[in-house]
Amino acid sequence: MKRLLQNGAGCCAVLSYSFVAAVSLATPNAAADLPSPPPATYTPDLRVERSWEFVIAPYLLAPTIQGDTTIGRLPNTSLDVSPGTIFENLQFGAMGHFEALYDGRFGVTLDVAYMDLGSGRTFPRVGGTVSAGVKQLVSEAYFGYRFWRQDSSWMEAYAGGR
Repeated sequence: MKRLLQNGAGCCAVLSYSFVAAVSLATPNAAADLPSPPPATYTPDLRVERSWEFVIAPYLLAPTIQGDTTIGRLPNTSLDVSPGTIFENLQFGAMGHFEALYDGRFGVTLDVAYMDLGSGRTFPRVGGTVSAGVKQLVSEAYFGYRFWRQDSSWMEAYAGGR
C-alpha cells in the first residue's frame, strides 16, 4: 500500500475503483427498480443549412474625363478635365457595390456608378443657344456559380453585362 500511495497515478486508480465498487454494493437492486428506457429510434436530420451572405460597399473614385468630342459638323474638341474640376461641378454622384451569395455557391453582383455634372455651359449660336451638360451612368450586373472552394480560396464562373 505504501508503494501505491507514493505513486499518485496508482493511488487514484485504487481509490476510484474502490468508490465504484462501494456504490454498486450499496444499491444492488436499483437498476432493477427503474423502468427500462424505450428502444432508441434514430431519425436523421435532413435539414440542410442554407444561408445568404451579403456585401454592401459604397466607394468613391477620383474621376477624370479625357478624350475627344464631336457634335454634328463642328470640329473635334480635345477634353482633359481634372478630378478637382469635376468635384467643383458635381451636382450628384453615387457609387456602390452589392453582392449576394446563396449557399456559398450561387451569387449575384450589382455595381453602379452615377455622376451628374449638372450645370452645363450655354454657347451662343446664330438663332439661339446650345446647352451642354454631362451625366454618366455605368452599371454592371452578373450571376455567378462558385464551383471550387478550399479554405479561403475559390474559383467561380460568371456571366453578365455592363
